[in-house]
Amino acid sequence: MKKDFNWLPLPLRENVRKSLEARMPRGRGKLFFRNIPKHLGSSMVNGKIHIVFVSYYPASSVMKKSAVIRESGRYYTTILACCIREDMEPYRFFDEVYEVEDYKELFRILRGSRPWAFSVFMYPWLPAVLAIEAREASGVKVVIDINDAYFFIDRDRESIECLFEKEILNNADVIIHKMPHEAVCEMRSKWGFKAEDFQIQSLPLKQLFQKGSKLNGNGQIKLVLAGGIIPYNIAVTRGYRNNILDPLVCSLSGSNTSLSVFVNQNARNMYWNEHRHYFELAERYSWFGFEKGVPFFELPQKISKYHYGIFHENYYEASFYYKHFKYNVATKIFSYLEAGLPIIVHDKADYMRDIVKEHRIGLIYSIDKLEDIPYLVLKADHEQLRANVERFRDENNMASNLTLLEKIFK
Repeated sequence: MKKDFNWLPLPLRENVRKSLEARMPRGRGKLFFRNIPKHLGSSMVNGKIHIVFVSYYPASSVMKKSAVIRESGRYYTTILACCIREDMEPYRFFDEVYEVEDYKELFRILRGSRPWAFSVFMYPWLPAVLAIEAREASGVKVVIDINDAYFFIDRDRESIECLFEKEILNNADVIIHKMPHEAVCEMRSKWGFKAEDFQIQSLPLKQLFQKGSKLNGNGQIKLVLAGGIIPYNIAVTRGYRNNILDPLVCSLSGSNTSLSVFVNQNARNMYWNEHRHYFELAERYSWFGFEKGVPFFELPQKISKYHYGIFHENYYEASFYYKHFKYNVATKIFSYLEAGLPIIVHDKADYMRDIVKEHRIGLIYSIDKLEDIPYLVLKADHEQLRANVERFRDENNMASNLTLLEKIFK
């Protein structure tokens, strides 16, 4: 271990050592996918290029990337993850699947692997560090897949997350992200990384397309919010108050508009009692529903009975750096498009707002005037928005990423 990770500054090496010894996060339950993959030592399998995806949970954007390249018939894919629920049906998206016992096992497996490339989904940062260290011995290309850049989340650029992000990006072979060009330029100017970058959005997956519900002139307008919701008490204590839904829920009082929330379940054993605040809110307000989510490939059908998918953040309550909201593209908006739903997004989400506005696939609301949302949806041409959604997703689906993904991996 003393000779490992020499590409990291000494204080970060010590942090890696402690993290390798630390207990794994709670909620994983009994690991299910424990058959060691047979082809980790091969860069080609049956004439196909072998890509090993690494992700703590099998994020939907990772599964979509694997689905697209496998469909081409030119790729064989494996996923190594720390928690893979059975209902995620990972063999629909990967040829081989394995859940690691802990980070030490992941490190051992990565060091002994010789695929064509590792594609590592951040965050957490540790799997990316382990893959880069494994490359030092194997020479395997490391593709770093950024989800939400800590550069734009953390107000302290010297935080441990930012320091690791900087070192990882400076040692990546290729970087995948979902940010606009100006955001990447800003990161490069501060952190100096040289790796080529590619914007790959988690666009709608064609086989999941549904037709969203039509509005009944006299019926209730139904909004849906799907995705990761941090439990209320955790959001308050850790400063993630942008996740707090109360103002949005209360803004719908007295209108003909309802809101249903479907919460992502990542770990097997989710601690639903920690969401007690929202379950109680749902009991108090008839227009609010709070439910457990479903795997991403079941979500479009589940939410297609609604009329709009909404993206919301409690913007002024967040401890996040404001540019996170400016540049972020939430993968949930593409689930809404898969369901055939127009998107409602707030005006502080600059990049998402511009996408919605340019393609006329939804509505923009003011983060300062949540009470206006019912009036916006009431006066909108819902049928035209639905037609625009169908056109957009036909022209911009995950298959259109194949050329870029092949350039990255080949």
